[in-house]
Amino acid sequence: MLNKNIHKRLFETTICIFMLLLLVGCQTVPSGLNARQVEVLKKNGFELTDQGWLLNLSGKVLFGFDDVTTGPEEKAIITRIADSLLEVDISQLRLEGHTDSIGAQSYNDTLSLNRAKRVSELFVEAGFNPDNISAQGLGSRYPVASNDTLKGRQENRRVSIIVQP
Repeated sequence: MLNKNIHKRLFETTICIFMLLLLVGCQTVPSGLNARQVEVLKKNGFELTDQGWLLNLSGKVLFGFDDVTTGPEEKAIITRIADSLLEVDISQLRLEGHTDSIGAQSYNDTLSLNRAKRVSELFVEAGFNPDNISAQGLGSRYPVASNDTLKGRQENRRVSIIVQP
């Protein structure tokens, strides 16, 4: 009887270990990217969202009021991000331009699209294939800060980078 119980427990333990190994072996990195790609995304400040891996460039690449130009600092930031992504074979991006809430929505849609296109140009200069980048303008529809303050409006004049596997 004791021998039978030992065999039964040994069998159950073996099954549990097998199932655990099976689960570990089946473990995947969220969003269909490999572990190295996820590590690079996180290192660059991307966060996993419902849309994919998202990096809001507010605080990093901000645009002046009614402006689409970028300076050398912004270009350096985009180049660094682009180099990191290309190094781990991430080559497709969606760029979403944003504005503050000042001005007509149709004007802000165009302005935000031009901001996304400008950031797209910087990614292309850094080695991305232009066919692998989509750019869209979302105007003032998705603020990340209050448009009631100067600082909030500055944060809303941004481009978001989205990596979808």
